[in-house]
Amino acid sequence: MPSAARSPAPQAHTHGQAPVTAVLLCNLGTPEAPTPAAVRRYLAEFLSDPRVVEIPRAAWLPILYGLILPLRSAKSAAKYATIWTPDGSPLKVGTIQSKRSSISCAQPAFRGSSRSHSRGAPRPVNMTAPLTPRMIATCL
Repeated sequence: MPSAARSPAPQAHTHGQAPVTAVLLCNLGTPEAPTPAAVRRYLAEFLSDPRVVEIPRAAWLPILYGLILPLRSAKSAAKYATIWTPDGSPLKVGTIQSKRSSISCAQPAFRGSSRSHSRGAPRPVNMTAPLTPRMIATCL
């Protein structure tokens, strides 16, 4: 006879405290510059993530380092150069602009937030790229 599913344990709650609210803007990252070296570093980091490419690492890493990075870095850098702005990568610039907009729109939701960080100030809106558990924990 199958056992009944257990209900999750109730979470602690204290009345009178505002819940902690945060906004985390995430993207998959971007090169630091539209150059072959910067694009190679970015592609190596991004494409080495097993959540992005789900091929066994013993098979994937030789393909990545032997074929993709040497052949694609310069071509991808040339394409990045066509969309690069004076302020940098369009993705990074857009994420920063979204962060600023989110801060101004979300301020009423963060008043009275009891969570503070090592510098003593609440961080209601933050951003991370690339999206990794360590980076998310750092931002929150």
